[in-house]
Amino acid sequence: MFVFFGRISYSVYLLQVVVLLCVLPPLTRGLNIIGVQKMVVLMPLTFFIAVSVTVLTAAFTYRIVEVPSMALGRWMSSFIQSRFPHRNIRSKIQKKAT
Repeated sequence: MFVFFGRISYSVYLLQVVVLLCVLPPLTRGLNIIGVQKMVVLMPLTFFIAVSVTVLTAAFTYRIVEVPSMALGRWMSSFIQSRFPHRNIRSKIQKKAT
């Protein structure tokens, strides 16, 4: 469970403002229209919905955006290192250490 939140934490960081600005105002208006106007009910309900929407959206963007981007970055890194092996910084660092 905590590993899952650790993986999606960057997406949560990026999306929390979007959810707060784009989802909560229409949600609050909609809840007021259907008769939920007491703050004791409204605040926990909007908090639960905001957290749920943020986590679900973050999990989706992690899977659709971040995972393919990380794979592309690994591929590009290995491609560049195979094309230009003499510019490998790790080998220079290891040579200096020995």
